[in-house]
Amino acid sequence: MLEGIVFVLRTGIPWASLPKAMGCGSGMTCWRRLRDWQEAGVFERLHRTLLDRLGRANAIDFSRCSLDSASFPAKKGASASARTRPTVANPAPSATSWYDYDCCRRAARRRGIVPRIARRGIESSERLGRHRWVVERTLAWFVRFRRLTIRYERRLDILLGFHLLAAGLICFGFAERWGC
Repeated sequence: MLEGIVFVLRTGIPWASLPKAMGCGSGMTCWRRLRDWQEAGVFERLHRTLLDRLGRANAIDFSRCSLDSASFPAKKGASASARTRPTVANPAPSATSWYDYDCCRRAARRRGIVPRIARRGIESSERLGRHRWVVERTLAWFVRFRRLTIRYERRLDILLGFHLLAAGLICFGFAERWGC
């Protein structure tokens, strides 16, 4: 089942088009397994475990951590709760409220995060250069998983499961490289 889920995640094909020759069951069976495993926290634990392994091997440079959001087109639309998720502070009234506001900067500093946000009308985001590159590179890693380039999932739990699985696969690649 996991092979079928990863295949859909990487290729972006519809569940119904999952090749039977793969021997992983029907697309619907794989979808149900994704739903059940996401509900059970399997993908979050996988991602956390791999992050812990990378952390113990000193393979994560926490001084270069970045937070940003990405927009992807959503087929059939997305629910309001899926469009506005809190990130640095709770609750987030809207996604745009975290752009250049003192409350966002204070929330980041309370968590030991140095905010690097271009001030509206004063600075250009181009000056963020090397900091911005970290974000763009990371988003590119996720875009390799074609199922994430356009949001086909109507259910937020399925979308989150795919994102956590993709993050886990990215971390797994680094863990293999670092031998941890």
